[in-house]
Amino acid sequence: MRIQCYSRLESNKSYSDPPLAQFHKSTTLPVRAEHGKYRLLAGLSVSGTLKLLAAGLAWAACSAVAAEPMIQIQPDASAVAAVAASTPVYRHARKSGNASIVREQLDYRNVAPASGAAAALAGPAPAATNYFGNRYPGDLSYHGGPVVKAMTSYAIFVNPTVACPVNTCWGNPLQFMSDLGVSDFIHIVDQYVGSTSNNRYKVSSVNFAAGTLPILLTDNDILSLVYAVATLTTNVGYGYQYHVFLPPGTDVCFDTTYTVCYSPGLPNTFYFCAYHGSVDFVGLGHVLYSVEPYQNVPGCDITGPIPNGAVADATNNVLSHEIFETITDPDGNAWWNSRDNGIYGEEIGDECSFLKFTATAGGFDPSLFKVGNKVYAAQPEYSNNGHTCATSM
Repeated sequence: MRIQCYSRLESNKSYSDPPLAQFHKSTTLPVRAEHGKYRLLAGLSVSGTLKLLAAGLAWAACSAVAAEPMIQIQPDASAVAAVAASTPVYRHARKSGNASIVREQLDYRNVAPASGAAAALAGPAPAATNYFGNRYPGDLSYHGGPVVKAMTSYAIFVNPTVACPVNTCWGNPLQFMSDLGVSDFIHIVDQYVGSTSNNRYKVSSVNFAAGTLPILLTDNDILSLVYAVATLTTNVGYGYQYHVFLPPGTDVCFDTTYTVCYSPGLPNTFYFCAYHGSVDFVGLGHVLYSVEPYQNVPGCDITGPIPNGAVADATNNVLSHEIFETITDPDGNAWWNSRDNGIYGEEIGDECSFLKFTATAGGFDPSLFKVGNKVYAAQPEYSNNGHTCATSM
């Protein structure tokens, strides 16, 4: 594997048709024909025994010579082979605002309820409650699987350019994740994971970028990228999550049927805004990940308030959704609603993902929460203790 540090010089070519529409027109997988050109500033070849150290050294070397450093990762044939040999464990998507699809079509489960050490990771299940009301969905039930008591998040930014720089193209998700981890908001998960400690959910200081990826991806493409990065960091298991951020104009589908997708330009396949999942890689281990497409599009964007701007708040709204759901249900066999009450299969975030419509527009309807003096807009999450959707304990 090779790590490289770059300084961006020019942006990618733009396309008149959305990626999935191009695919259906040409039946040829669209690839960025004119990827943003880079000036090589530093390079570092690494062996498997020096991966994490090399990542830190490369980051430091990049920082010394580039205003916007990044570690460039490109999946190779070994990553593709690893995905082919992997065992997908779970995938759970957040519906788009215009999706008319049943929950089962957005979920994939390949797990049985955990026992023993895995089950011990979870907090105690509360007494069964069946509470209903106007924004008060039914309580989540515990199904015996592992939860995430503490976690470090890694960000992977796909196809960054001058027009779509690392991190800031999506608002500031690195800062948001850092602030979320020290907020009162994150402590909603305490009741589900059995821990009340502060500062358990952190963000890595080393993050990644991947260039020259196609503008129409599948989950296997995502997994190839996640495998490449996780192989470099060697950090796997329930203490780490890899968040893959897709730029504007990049679509992603669950598989090569291209029928269940994030595809804002093609409404008949536009079923989800983002998803989280887990996978077992042979020789590497269990890996948690999320896929974060560009959210400031009709069907995934938010209605006011937008204290940090439409792009940042739309990103934060869905990113927090996926983080909370990963913590409380990483493999699909921990906390989710299993009652026959109209929201069967929904997780902590699904139950509180509200839509708001006006005469001229519609979108997701977030709440506000503060970290210090900083105000964020993000959807609330479901609290069994309060039998309500909340942004604090």
